Amino acid sequence: MLHFFRKKPKDSKLHIRRTKFDKLEDSDKCQKIHEYLINTFWNKSKNRLDFSQMNDSQKILSSIFIIVGDVGNGGFVQLFQNTQDEYFKDGIIAFKTINDTKTAKIFEEAIKIYHENIDFLSGRNLNAPFSEKEDAKLAQLDKKFYKFDDKRYTSLFKFVNSHVEDFVIFN
Repeated sequence: MLHFFRKKPKDSKLHIRRTKFDKLEDSDKCQKIHEYLINTFWNKSKNRLDFSQMNDSQKILSSIFIIVGDVGNGGFVQLFQNTQDEYFKDGIIAFKTINDTKTAKIFEEAIKIYHENIDFLSGRNLNAPFSEKEDAKLAQLDKKFYKFDDKRYTSLFKFVNSHVEDFVIFN
């Protein structure tokens, strides 16, 4: 369970014993690190993660978790409702950095639909922000996005394991 309101630790990296960390599955390593980043960098007043104090690797992991989480829960429409364009630039960079160019391209296509409809969206009900045509396009992109889940996670795990010093201090 996430604890959003804990005091921020003095260090921006997870402190953990090396033996304990090495025993974790890759997915558990990423989840543990992401939970720590939320606990450390959550901005209560904005109800968002504060990327300004994160290192580049932490931004990459957090961007991917936010995007994958929202798209996984409700598609690109939910991502756009929850974040507007807050994570677009970091998201594209993040997917490209972990060598997931297919997801980056899908994400760029979804962002293009968002930007083409930005004026339209400003006056829309949040429960139905896109026209049926754009909704259908985004639904197709959702399916493409889900199709690459295994590759995306494999790429993310490889990235985290090769940049572990950016996330963890072993004690």
